[in-house]
Amino acid sequence: MLARVCQVLDSLTLKAEFKALRQSVNVFTKATVENVIIKIMMYASRPLSEFNKFEALVENLNNVSQEQKHAYHRMVYQTLRGKMSVSTEQFRSLLLRL
Repeated sequence: MLARVCQVLDSLTLKAEFKALRQSVNVFTKATVENVIIKIMMYASRPLSEFNKFEALVENLNNVSQEQKHAYHRMVYQTLRGKMSVSTEQFRSLLLRL
């Protein structure tokens, strides 16, 4: 009986520790608008031949700006989204200006 009580307490302790760990991981991995912009700017500074996966970063900016209610960055997303059909060089230059 005492062994069963100890198992239950250990289980509860492990669950509490796991929940705290999950919260810590969420804090460290949660994207912010600022972090996404830094990633976009770092990516845009790469050579043009490596600048080919920008669409995912732009979509990420959209998602984060919606979650955090950043109206300006939402407008930046809409502008970029509308210009994705232009050449890669033109798009990168637009991105760096925004």
